[in-house]
Amino acid sequence: MNSQKDFDVKYKVLLIGESKVGKTSLIRCLMGDNFNSSLMSTYGIDFVKKIFEIDGARVMLEIWDTAGQERFRTITKFHFRGTRGLLIVYDITQKSSFDKLTYWMQSIDKEIDADEPPPKLIIGNKSDLEEMRQVPYVSGEQIARENFERGFEETSAKENKNVHQVFERLAEILVDTYNPSLMNMYKKNPDGPQRQDKAFERKQSIKLDPNSIKQVKQKEKSCCS
Repeated sequence: MNSQKDFDVKYKVLLIGESKVGKTSLIRCLMGDNFNSSLMSTYGIDFVKKIFEIDGARVMLEIWDTAGQERFRTITKFHFRGTRGLLIVYDITQKSSFDKLTYWMQSIDKEIDADEPPPKLIIGNKSDLEEMRQVPYVSGEQIARENFERGFEETSAKENKNVHQVFERLAEILVDTYNPSLMNMYKKNPDGPQRQDKAFERKQSIKLDPNSIKQVKQKEKSCCS
């Protein structure tokens, strides 16, 4: 039996947001399932696993799908435990789901006991329904900036737009945050991407020999006397 793992690191990721914003559809799209507009709301908790290749690291995301209904929020809070990254999802055609982003972000800060909060991306789903849009794109960007989130993107599970990209982006952020030594750029450069810049700065700091400085001063004195 081969005990070798097919991944280098695994992170628990939570999708949260109001009911019917398309959290389940995003996951199904990521896993290659066909879009179903009549998909029922998720009841309880379910999860899938997906591996991403990130700069030489095989990163498994254990992606948890949560119910957004009010009566299930206690279950959602319980499952914050062990979460390393989050996608906070709203529906661009339902401003009420956007307005609840503050609630979800406050819940994360309250329920996750960590020195540093886990990385979060804000996702505006259903971008294919442009004619029904209630939340401008810039509003999503603004709330992400104001709350120091790691980024914002709009997606469409129906058209498979930006879905794989946002999960891949989160995987990259997570491995860079928690296990950077697994990435090629850190293996080649243990101090990180900025090490070369620091080395360059050191080369620019020329140290003169004290005797050379003395000779220069003597020349300046003789030419000016």
